[in-house]
Amino acid sequence: MGSLRDNILSATDLAREQVDTPEWEPAGVPAVFVRALTAAERDQYEQGLVERTPDGNVRTRTKIKNLRASFVARIVVDEEGNRVFEDSDIDALGEKNANVIDRLWDKGRELSGMGTDVEVNPSMNGSGDDSDSSSP
Repeated sequence: MGSLRDNILSATDLAREQVDTPEWEPAGVPAVFVRALTAAERDQYEQGLVERTPDGNVRTRTKIKNLRASFVARIVVDEEGNRVFEDSDIDALGEKNANVIDRLWDKGRELSGMGTDVEVNPSMNGSGDDSDSSSP
């Protein structure tokens, strides 16, 4: 048996589950695999959800454009655990059926220990500054 450090670093700890996608079954995709985010992926995703002002300060408002699609792009994997989507696919994923994206979002957040609720700052009244084309 190796050292505690070696045992932790070599542990296979990214949960993965198959999620049914009956809406995509006509396209030959009755289900997809979803996996938990790594700690680094989660940090990167969450960093992308806040806005920075030109002087580098963090705004308290949350960027919500393609919030779910951005997350789903990170968690849908093939049978070997490799990401299926690239960041450049986020806008296209945002055009998919919200019910499917929500189902994948919920499972991915569960596997990543994130819960399923998202708090959006009340100042985002629908006309907030979420027009930034960059994706989280």
